[in-house]
Amino acid sequence: AGLLSARPAGAARPMYEGEIAEARELAFEMRDALEVFRTRHSPVWMHHQEHGYLDPVAYRTRQPGERTFRREPLNYDANGLGMHVSFLADRSGSMWSNMTVLSQTMWATKFACDLLGIPATMVLWSDRNRTERVLEHDDTPMIYASEGGTDPIDAFDDLDTHVLEHDLHHLVFVFTDGDWATPSAVTEWRRDDRTFAIIGLEC
Repeated sequence: AGLLSARPAGAARPMYEGEIAEARELAFEMRDALEVFRTRHSPVWMHHQEHGYLDPVAYRTRQPGERTFRREPLNYDANGLGMHVSFLADRSGSMWSNMTVLSQTMWATKFACDLLGIPATMVLWSDRNRTERVLEHDDTPMIYASEGGTDPIDAFDDLDTHVLEHDLHHLVFVFTDGDWATPSAVTEWRRDDRTFAIIGLEC
């Protein structure tokens, strides 16, 4: 369990059919982008194994009696980089004009991750009483409302609870208008196995 509760987000409405259609189209674009990110990181191969995948070069150059012509990936799954996606969406009051597209993007990202078998954690953040996980137990497309102040600390502190499996790279998307009540850089939460992508939105 994380530091945040997975409770229903307040003041939300279901997406209209047209909004769902737009979100689905975006989901397939997100799927392609995530697949490129994952496969661009080449697997690290460990040679001289007697199980795993056949290494053609080692097989052709083997000496009589040698059986070490197989290889296996280290810390990666068969499709490339093993990863977990976290989507941290600023839902503070200043984000009111962005909440429709932000909600569509959040749902599309979760849908794309599900298609690829990538674990994902979706978080709406604003201040201490309104930062919460969504789409964990109910993937109904919703348009969330803006509310509260602007303080991402709780959402960032919760990041360490998102990745439950070992050896997964943590890709963190942060959507915000940058109007933080408590200015803070993400440096404190950086790690070698974590990549931040900060997407700035206009109020």
